[in-house]
Amino acid sequence: MLFPKHLLDLILGFIERDLMKNTDDVVDPGQQVNRHGIAHGIFAGFETRDIALKYLILLDSLAFVVFHDRLVAGTL
Repeated sequence: MLFPKHLLDLILGFIERDLMKNTDDVVDPGQQVNRHGIAHGIFAGFETRDIALKYLILLDSLAFVVFHDRLVAGTL
């Protein structure tokens, strides 16, 4: 593994804890969205700078994990 395990735990923990939870658990739709609310059309007008930054960081983090996984596996 080329990066700290706690980084992987943070990334995957966010996905499991925040992104994949039920919409009923969202306290502040201005700061939180999740897959359930987006997929079922519950959230409208949720596009904020804070949310965009969170998900940009998430996508970048996932790309980082996949890149290193492929690098170690020799499939890059």
